[in-house]
Amino acid sequence: MAQAAVTRLLADFGLADRPPLGSGQEADIYGLDDQRVLRVYRRPMDAAHLTRMAGFYGDIERGAAAFATPSVLDWGVRDVVSFSVERRIGGVSLAGALGRLEGEFRLRALRSDVEAAAAIAGLGHPQRAFGEVLTEPPIRAGAWAGFILARAGAELERHRGLLDGRVDQPDRALEALGAMLAAQGAVEPRLVHGDFYPENVLVGESGEVTGVIDFGGLTLIGDAQLDLACAVFFLTGMASVTADDRKFVLDHALGLGLNPRSLALYRLYYAFRFLGAPRENDGLLRWCAATIEAAGGG
Repeated sequence: MAQAAVTRLLADFGLADRPPLGSGQEADIYGLDDQRVLRVYRRPMDAAHLTRMAGFYGDIERGAAAFATPSVLDWGVRDVVSFSVERRIGGVSLAGALGRLEGEFRLRALRSDVEAAAAIAGLGHPQRAFGEVLTEPPIRAGAWAGFILARAGAELERHRGLLDGRVDQPDRALEALGAMLAAQGAVEPRLVHGDFYPENVLVGESGEVTGVIDFGGLTLIGDAQLDLACAVFFLTGMASVTADDRKFVLDHALGLGLNPRSLALYRLYYAFRFLGAPRENDGLLRWCAATIEAAGGG
C-alpha cells in the first residue's frame, strides 16, 4: 500500500494526521464522525470484491443479532488504495475493556463474549459450500473436513520453509488434523466469523457486547464450534486475562455446547492457518511451530 496515496485519501476525508481508531491485518480504521468510520485496506481490492463485501454485510445484518455487525455505506478505490465507509458501532474493544472492568461487569463481558460467539452461527448466509466467504480466491469444498485440510495443506506448502529447524515432520501434524476431523463426524454449515478475537468484539460500559467487527479473510461457512473455540483460546497470552477469566469462559462455552475436542482440533488448524500471518515478532511463529510439532508427535 503506497503511503503517499493513503495520506492523500485521509486528507480528502478530513483525517490528515489523525491516528487510526484501530488496526488489523487487513485494514486501518479511522473515525469520520459519531456515525461513520473509514476503513483503509492494506492491499488493493477491486470494486467487485468491495461490492461482494457490502452484500455480505447486508446479508448478516438481516440476521438481527442482539449486537451490531458492520454495515457498508460507501466504498471505492482511489489512487490504488481501497476503502469503505461503514456505520460506526458503539463500544470499545473487549481487549481494552478487560484492562479496567472488574467484578460483575467483567463477568458480564466475558459471558456476553461467549454468547456472541455462539450467536454468529445464527446470522445466516446464502453460501452453501463449506469454506471461505470473502477471501479471493476462496478455498471451498463439499465437506468441512475437505476444506480444513485443503486450507491447512495450502498454508503448509506455502510456508513450509518457516518450519525448517523448528518442526521435523510437519506432514504428520496434517495427518493428525485429518484424524481429528474424521472423528468429528458430520458438520452443519453455519456462518463462522473465524477471527473471534477480543479486539474484534466491542462492549459497552455495562460489559454487554455491542458489536462484532472485522469479518474478513478468515470468515467461513463451516462449523459453529470454531467461534466458540476461538472465544476460549484467543484469550491465551493476553496480559489482562487471568486464569479465573479463562476458566469462566471455558465453563460457559462448554455449557453452550462446545465439544472439548474442538479446542485441540481448531488450535491445530490455526497453527497452520497463521503460519504466514504478518507479525512484528517471532512469537506467533514459535506458537505455530510448537503446536504443529506437538501434534506430529515431536
